[in-house]
This record gives sequence, structure tokens and C-alpha cells, in this order.
Amino acid sequence: MRGWGAYALPRPGYPRQQWDELMPLLEAAGVTPVVTSEVPLSDVPAALFAMESRTLLGKTVAVMRD
Repeated sequence: MRGWGAYALPRPGYPRQQWDELMPLLEAAGVTPVVTSEVPLSDVPAALFAMESRTLLGKTVAVMRD
């Protein structure tokens, strides 16, 4: 296991602590995701591969229709 899961698994209280800190920001609209690309559904497999290989910056959004 790697990434967030590998970090959080041996720290069972850590995810809860993170959500407790994030929720006030989310509720106050103090967090704005950075959308750097939009892909059609047909390109989602390639986008998932890019996400897994950690070559994406920001958020990629799958566009359902034009």
C-alpha cells in the first residue's frame, strides 16, 4: 500500500482529526479545488492512469455530456 492509505492506516485517529479541521473550512466555502483539466468519459481510464502515476496537478473532472 502507498499514498494516503499507507500513511493513515497505522494512525487510526488521524483521518478523523483531518476531517475535524477541514469541515469548518468546507462549510465556510474556504476551500476551492483547483480544476486543471476536464476529460470526456471516454478518456477517464487514461486520466485514472495519470492519477495513479501521480502526473496530474489539481483536479481532473469527468464531463458527462457536452
